[in-house]
Order: sequence, then C-alpha cells, then structure tokens
Amino acid sequence: MSAMNEPLITCIIPVFNGERYIGETLDSVLAQTHRSLEIIVVDDGSTDGTAAVAARYGERIQYLWQANAGEAASALTTSSTSQQPTSIQHRC
Repeated sequence: MSAMNEPLITCIIPVFNGERYIGETLDSVLAQTHRSLEIIVVDDGSTDGTAAVAARYGERIQYLWQANAGEAASALTTSSTSQQPTSIQHRC
C-alpha cells in the first residue's frame, strides 16, 4: 500500500523539558514503516533546549509551544491542530 492510500496517523507528543529524550522519540516515530504520518509536538512551556531539538526536524513535524498548563491542556491544544478526529499520544 502506498503512502497515498494509507490512512493518516496522528502522533501527538506532549513534552515538558524533554530535551534529553525528544530527539530519540521523534526518530522512533519517523522510523516507522507507516509513511502517512502527522507528528505534533506540544511543548508545555519547556525551559531547556526542547525547542531547539524539535526545530532540527523542520517540516517533518508540527511544533506547538504553550505556557506551562499541564498535560491535559496539551491534549486540548492538539485537538484544534490535528487533521484527525482520533490520534495517538506518546508521553515524553
């Protein structure tokens, strides 16, 4: 099945001060054989280098920053961004 025929999978990754792990997380998601991916990183007010690591992935991901409001707020933020009514969340 080609990527054009595959269903779109949305992977939502909420993160707070995850500089140490976000690169490995994104590499893992991008290494999947399913090609029709929408990857949304929701940064919940990180004060470390999380944003810089995420920026290295360019247009392969969507990066959203919000003031620290907790994990539930991160999930709500993505509901208005995702192209899918259902999604997969991964905690980093």
